[in-house]
Amino acid sequence: MKHWFAPSALLALAACGSGQSTEESAAATGNVMLRDVSADVVAQQMAAARKFDPPQGGLWLQKIEVVSLDIKNATDEQRSAVEEQVGKVAREKRSCLTSEQLLASETGAMGGMANMCKFEKVEMAGGKLNSNFQCTTADGQSSGTMTGTSTANSQVFTTVTHSGMGDTDAVFDLTLRVTRRRLGDCES
Repeated sequence: MKHWFAPSALLALAACGSGQSTEESAAATGNVMLRDVSADVVAQQMAAARKFDPPQGGLWLQKIEVVSLDIKNATDEQRSAVEEQVGKVAREKRSCLTSEQLLASETGAMGGMANMCKFEKVEMAGGKLNSNFQCTTADGQSSGTMTGTSTANSQVFTTVTHSGMGDTDAVFDLTLRVTRRRLGDCES
């Protein structure tokens, strides 16, 4: 059983100002403000905005934590499947990455959401994120929020999702925290 877990928590999104931002305004200011748009539009503007204050290449530590998981009205099989999949999400990894690789990983995570999700709101300015999304998959409906902060040397994002499980009454609430920080230069 597959379930969608906001991989976009790995992203640094962006926004503020009046009206909708454009790719050009995002690149010029580093800010993004969007309403009712696809994940593709968010990814394009995110990529443009992050070039304004790009992440610094070097040795990075990424930690993905499952903060909470609450499963309701599920069969034992459904519960086991969700717990197994969520268990695979939590990890810690060190990587030597260039600025370009970091930018690609941030926007690349949106690819999994492209055909499934719509962002009701994306706002980021001054490195602070606030967003809401709705997703539809073969396994059901999901809704959630992403909040966090991003600088050239660190990122902390929290994603809270509420997901249905197919055509049953089963649902789960999942909170993930993604922390990325630059540890220093890469060793040769």
